[in-house]
Order: sequence, then C-alpha cells, then structure tokens
Amino acid sequence: MGGTEQWSVEQYRAHFESKKQPTEKKTAGDKQKYEIEMMIKLSGLDYLLEHKFSKNRKFRFDFAIPSLMLSVEYEGVYGGKSRHTTVEGYTTDTEKYNLAQIEGWIVLRYTASNYQKFADDLRKVIELRNEQAS
Repeated sequence: MGGTEQWSVEQYRAHFESKKQPTEKKTAGDKQKYEIEMMIKLSGLDYLLEHKFSKNRKFRFDFAIPSLMLSVEYEGVYGGKSRHTTVEGYTTDTEKYNLAQIEGWIVLRYTASNYQKFADDLRKVIELRNEQAS
C-alpha cells in the first residue's frame, strides 16, 4: 500500500502469521497493537509511536501518521477495569480526541473487537487524503 499496492485484511493476517509474534505479553492489548503497527509498516507510510501532537497538552497518540494527519488509538477495554472506562479517564480521552480534531487530525479508535478493520480504514483515509490533494 505504500504505492498502488493494497493488501486485504486476509493478506495482512497471513503476513502476521508468517512473522514472529512477541512471546511475552506486557498487557492484554500487546497482540492487537502489534498487528496495528504491522499494518502501518506494511503500508510503507512513515509513522511515530507515542506521538505528542499538541504544543498545549501532553497528550500522545499510540500511533501517528503525520503525512495523513492520522492518529490511531488502541483502547483495549477488555477484561475489567481500564483507565479508559473510569469517569476521569474517559473524560480525559474525550478532551484529547476533541483537541486532536480541532488541530486537524483524523482520530481512529479501536478495541480488541474491531482492530482488524484498521487496514480497510487506513485505505479509506489514504483515498480521502488523495482526493483532497487533487
């Protein structure tokens, strides 16, 4: 997908299965974040991890693709308590996402149930940005 090549979700999955996966899981979302990162790598786009996007706040994106003004957030929210599910955590997240959109970023958010849709969503964002550029 770096040029005109586009991979299907099935092709991404087959590629992941052929690669060595992390053997130690630090958190429940490590596998999903790994797969999201691999999809970005396979796209050929430059990206940043834990990107601090605003001069005014210390908010960070899990993944950022500055050339597309695209951020990717893995929320997880499985298996009980999560910072994202507390009132304070959820409120802070809404402030972060609102600020990102005000500053021109597209914010894509995923959980363990829907992160597999990222490849298709990335393709749509690339198409959108290409249309906007022409």
